[in-house]
Parts: sequence; structure tokens; C-alpha cells
Amino acid sequence: MDINDTSKVDKEIDDLLTKITTLEEMLEQKCDEKRRQHLYVMQGRKAIFDDATRLEHAKQRISVMAYMRQLSFKTHLTGPVVYAMIIPFAFMDLCVSIYQKICFWAWEIPTVKRSDYVFIDRHHLSYLNGAEKLYCIFCGYANGVTAFTREVSARTEKYWCPIKHASKVKQAHLHYKDFLDYGDADAWRKKER
Repeated sequence: MDINDTSKVDKEIDDLLTKITTLEEMLEQKCDEKRRQHLYVMQGRKAIFDDATRLEHAKQRISVMAYMRQLSFKTHLTGPVVYAMIIPFAFMDLCVSIYQKICFWAWEIPTVKRSDYVFIDRHHLSYLNGAEKLYCIFCGYANGVTAFTREVSARTEKYWCPIKHASKVKQAHLHYKDFLDYGDADAWRKKER
């Protein structure tokens, strides 16, 4: 492939990325419409429902005992396994936070704001009982820590080895699109660190 073909493909990739960004913005607008349908507005990071909606939600809450009775035996059996995972997630959260404080400072990489990834807000929903709220706290924390860890790892990869893989990467992180092409030795040697 000559330089003109490479430039053409690079332009096509840039055009596709622009379209993706536009689609993401359109998606967020549609999500805003959905929020309004569910009668809440965002104030900062907090969802605010009107009083009538909060009362209706509270009416739909079932007791913890009724909720537990409807769960399957397998769900009860696996519950302790799920909640034992809080220990490795908390350890990962601590380790990744320390890692980025030390390494990102040394490498002069902007640190990842943990609060942009760890969202624990579903427990405010008045239609959830105590058990459901606990489950939602766990899932919000576990998935948030995982997303936070992924972004710290992505920034590390961007700094040390920003080369695309030979094979397609499923759900590549946001920095991946800017990585050097696999096999482009000239670009790698020209890259500054």
C-alpha cells in the first residue's frame, strides 16, 4: 500500500470516528428525552424526581421478606459468592488508585478521576427495598471500579505501548483509535516518549 492509499484510509477512519461521535451525541439527547419521560431531571450527578413520582415509586416497593421469598434457590446459594467479591474489588480499587498516584505523577500523565467512573446512586430509588438497594450498591461499585481500572490501564498502554493489535479488539478503549498501526515500524521509531 503506498502513502496515498494510507492517507485515504486514515481520512476514512477519521470520518467514521466523527460519525460515531455525532451518533453518541444523538444517543445522549435521546437518553435525556427518556429521563424526562421518567419524570426526573439531573442536578449535577443527582436525579431529582417530582413529589408525585417519588410517592408512586414508594407504593411499588415490596418488603425485603417478600422479595427474598421470590428468589430462586440458586440465587440464594450464589449470593455469598457474589458478595465475597467485594474484597478483591476493594483491593483492586486501592491498588489502582495507589498505582496511578505514583506512576502517573512520574510519567506526567493526567490522573483518572475515579468519581467519573464509580457511580453509586441507584440506592436512592424509592421503589427498591433494602436488599435491592444493597445489590445496586455492589453492582455500581464493582462495575465502576472495573471501568476506572480500565481507563487507568488504557492511559498506561497509551503511554508505553500505543500499537494496535493485529486482530480486532472487542470493545477497545477510547484511546485505542489513536494508537499506531500494527507493523508500522517507522511510526514506532518516530514516536516520542
